[in-house]
Amino acid sequence: MKKSLDDELNQSFQSLNQKLRMKREYHDHLKKRILLESKTAVKQKRINKKVVLSIALTALLLLISSPLYSTTMASLAAKIIPLEMKSNSSIIGKIFEVGEQSGYKPLHVKISYNPYTITIWLEKGEDSLAKIQGILEPEIKELLYNEGIDQYTLNFTQEDKEYKERQSESDTFDKMREIISTAFSTFGYSDWAEYASFGIGKDTLYLDMPMHVKEAEEIKSDVMKSIKNEKLKINEVKLEYIYSDVEDQRQRSRWEGITSDIHQALAGKSIYNVTNIFSLNVQRGVSYVSIQTGAGMSDPPDKQILSEIDSALRTFLDSDEVKKKIQDDQYEIRLLNKYDGTLLVVSNKE
Repeated sequence: MKKSLDDELNQSFQSLNQKLRMKREYHDHLKKRILLESKTAVKQKRINKKVVLSIALTALLLLISSPLYSTTMASLAAKIIPLEMKSNSSIIGKIFEVGEQSGYKPLHVKISYNPYTITIWLEKGEDSLAKIQGILEPEIKELLYNEGIDQYTLNFTQEDKEYKERQSESDTFDKMREIISTAFSTFGYSDWAEYASFGIGKDTLYLDMPMHVKEAEEIKSDVMKSIKNEKLKINEVKLEYIYSDVEDQRQRSRWEGITSDIHQALAGKSIYNVTNIFSLNVQRGVSYVSIQTGAGMSDPPDKQILSEIDSALRTFLDSDEVKKKIQDDQYEIRLLNKYDGTLLVVSNKE
């Protein structure tokens, strides 16, 4: 009787157990991954079962035994490491730590999505950018490898016009937040002041104004007056009326960090193909979160991948730390394809 690929993997893992020394959950996870990859290969073209088994186990041994970093090994790591979502687990913070330990703490780190791009600004000094990059790049790539991030572009630069502009924008945002908060408090809306939202674009301030605020125009004038006194580069204030109350804003504030944690656990990993946080809205006490992937209609994610994301989401949301944050909030989290079609829903809506 011929053995199935699953049986052969079980036998091979058992005989290699002393050499592999992997955690049990990694052991099982990798077996599922190899089976998934082999099924995909068979769909694409006829392939010998022994070849799949040999390549998979050889790759595993290389991954565990090789001390050298490579993009191929990072891609394998992304497939092997079980998905785990954590609170406040920022890759940016970890990059700062790596830089500081190497003697070159970054001035600023920016991550943009679709494509996943990490840009690191470094201070100009006696050492050249090439020298600093030569020291930091292997360390940061190893960090990304350990995080299972395999689909990214890594850029290094030094203080430049863009960095100075970003610093100026950051200072402007801080000042605007203080000005807007003060204005709402002055007109008796101190509860809203803490959660007021706004945006800045093309020398214009876009201020979200709750429909129930009667003194909207007076607050707008007060904000514009303060902008002129501070000599900020904003020429106009536009009000954008919203149907929202303080409780909605508080709930949104709670979910901003949680949504970011979920997205960061998935982004930059080719196996999940996640692009952006599509939206975060709070309506009638329900947090609606949508995260977009690059999946098309003809190439949807494998059911095993969706099951893994589903399980990781539920474990994360059911953790004591997250439950304490979200309190009694209801939520609906959707994973979308690139055409906004729903791939997965995790919800506690009644």
